[in-house]
Amino acid sequence: MTKFIATWFYIGLLPKMPGTWGAIAALPFAFVMLWLGFGWIDLLIVTALVFGAGVWAIGRETVGVKDPDRPIYVIDEVAGMWIALLPIFWLNSSGMSFATTLESGSQWAGIYPLQISVALGLFRFFDVFKPWPLTLIQQRPTALGVMIDDFLAGVVTAATLFAMNFALFYLGLSIS
Repeated sequence: MTKFIATWFYIGLLPKMPGTWGAIAALPFAFVMLWLGFGWIDLLIVTALVFGAGVWAIGRETVGVKDPDRPIYVIDEVAGMWIALLPIFWLNSSGMSFATTLESGSQWAGIYPLQISVALGLFRFFDVFKPWPLTLIQQRPTALGVMIDDFLAGVVTAATLFAMNFALFYLGLSIS
């Protein structure tokens, strides 16, 4: 059971880039939550539960292992991707969305493909290249360290999305 939780449907068996596949695997669940009307607080609660499950599962699966950050464990990417999506949930519930104008009103049940694509791209960028101080966090060889570096990549992505949204809003490229 712990291996199942840590690997999130064993995404590591897919072709190269299991982290990208893990982040992509998080999206259908986010789509369903958006469609069901979940708000950003609901997403934050679900993410906290997944984060805790990830720390527990990776910790149990890697007892005595020197480096617990194995490519087959992608639950950290799932939790990080959901953190990255928090602005989309918040903006969706507040009615402020840069995708509304840029996609000529194209949306499906409150889901904005452009925003989600930008979030995915930014999250993977920050997760792969780990700008400082994310590099310092990844050096912690614990299950918590495995989860925190992706969590922080999600936080940096979320902050970037908020900044992009407000910049576009003040440039007149968004509607509220």
